[in-house]
Amino acid sequence: TATTVLASLLAGGVRTPLVLSAVILVASAAGSLGGPALSAMLPDLVPPNELTEMVALTVFSWNAGRIIGPLLGAVLVATAGPAWSVAFNAITFATLAVTVLSLRGTFRPHGRPEGSVADRLRHGWMAMRRTPGCRYGVTFIVLLNLFVAPFMGLIPFYAHAVFDGGTELAGAISASQGAGAIVGGLASSMLIARIGTARVITGLAVWLVVAYLAYAAAPSAIGAAVAAGLMGAGSASFFSTSMSVVQRDAPDAERGRVMSIAQASMGTGYGFGILVVGAIADAWGPRAAFVLAAGALAVSFASVTARHASWRTAVEAPHDLVR
Repeated sequence: TATTVLASLLAGGVRTPLVLSAVILVASAAGSLGGPALSAMLPDLVPPNELTEMVALTVFSWNAGRIIGPLLGAVLVATAGPAWSVAFNAITFATLAVTVLSLRGTFRPHGRPEGSVADRLRHGWMAMRRTPGCRYGVTFIVLLNLFVAPFMGLIPFYAHAVFDGGTELAGAISASQGAGAIVGGLASSMLIARIGTARVITGLAVWLVVAYLAYAAAPSAIGAAVAAGLMGAGSASFFSTSMSVVQRDAPDAERGRVMSIAQASMGTGYGFGILVVGAIADAWGPRAAFVLAAGALAVSFASVTARHASWRTAVEAPHDLVR
């Protein structure tokens, strides 16, 4: 519904940033309602040793849309205008809703809800804090959304400000990021099986810092697209690895609440991060903003892992500890 409203506003000539942002805010809030429920279900659908692969598949499906969507959107914007591009997106949501309604399976969460919403969230927060794997996993996801994810939202600005590109270039860079995310998300599970979760997370943090610097210093649009692919591979792997730890270790009766807090933390981190990185990009340019973000990621990750030596044991799966 919110996407249909947005398409109607664009068709009517509305271009007021505050109005359009308000509609997007409502649409994002509505889309976020189902995320924790889906994440909480995954550990009950697959064995623990296949959870990382399951998370990687969700990353695959999401980023497949990030490849097709920007390319298709660029064509629709160029040929039919932004209103029809958003309207087509609304149609895809309607199709998805009909598909979900056709399902007849049921899922009953563990435990029995007790207390107010605030009480349940407080219990979820306490469960996350007392479970080391959840605590460190959410921390790493917040760092990812705070420092790395803003580069995705700033792709159009980067393409225009640095390479004087338009919708087509922004779509190509976004598609490259999505392709890299698919490869990285699927590769992370194989790496974990070989070297363990902690080493994968550490290696991916280094990968992201180096790829971020390469993206910031890209000499051409092609170089930026390649670096965006490397960024996508690292960020998807980092996310799926950290999120699978949270889903694996969250207590059954409070898993949905923990996932709600994790998703809220992700959104808060991304919102704050893109505001700060965007403000720096406005003042000093996107290249400088991305270099500073890469540095902040390196310092933050090093600080967290140095201060809490137990994080390695906490994130490893039981079968990794006996390797």
